[in-house]
Amino acid sequence: MLERLNPTVIGCALNVVGLFFLASAISFKRPRRQIEELLGIERPRSLLAVREQLVNQIQTYLGFGILVVGFVLLMGEALERNRPPSEKGDDPHLVWIVALLVAATLGTTVALKLIKEGYVRSKFRRLLREVVRDSKFNLEKNAQLSVHIGELLHIPKEPDQSVAEYIVKVRAALGIPSAPSSGSPPGGLGMGRGLPK
Repeated sequence: MLERLNPTVIGCALNVVGLFFLASAISFKRPRRQIEELLGIERPRSLLAVREQLVNQIQTYLGFGILVVGFVLLMGEALERNRPPSEKGDDPHLVWIVALLVAATLGTTVALKLIKEGYVRSKFRRLLREVVRDSKFNLEKNAQLSVHIGELLHIPKEPDQSVAEYIVKVRAALGIPSAPSSGSPPGGLGMGRGLPK
C-alpha cells in the first residue's frame, strides 16, 4: 500500500483536504439576518460571530496553503513523468515550479493592486454616488456613517475639522449638491465637534 503513495496520490489527497478547509470556511448569512437587514432592524453582533469569522479566516489560509502544496506535488510528478530517461536523476524542476509560483503570485498581487487603485476605486465611488443619490441618503443625519464613507473614499481630514465641514468634502467628492441648511444639528454626533477617532 505504501509504495502506491507517489507524489500524485499525495498531491490529490492534499487538494481534497485543502478544498475541505476552504469549503468549511465559507459562511453565509442566515435568511433571518438578511431579512432583518433589509427591513433596517438593527441587531447587535455577537462576539461569537466575530470569533467564528477569525476561525473561517484561518481555515481559508490553511486550505489555500494545503492546495498549493498539493498542486506543486502534482506539477512536479507530471514534469518527472514527461522527462526522457536520460535526464532523470537530479531534479531542478521542483525549484523552478516554486520560483514560478512565487513570481506569478507576486505579479498577480501587483496587478490586482493596480486594478484596485484604478478601476475598483472609481467603480466603488460611482456605485456609492448612485446609491446615495437614488436613496436620497441624508449624510448630515447619519454623520458617523458619512465620515466612514469619507474614509473609504480616502478623503483627507484635518484634526480640527468639524464633522459638518468634512461632510461638505464628502458631498463634493461624491458629486452630490449640498443639502439645504437646517437650524438644528442632527442627533448622534454633534456637528460642531471634531471628527471621531
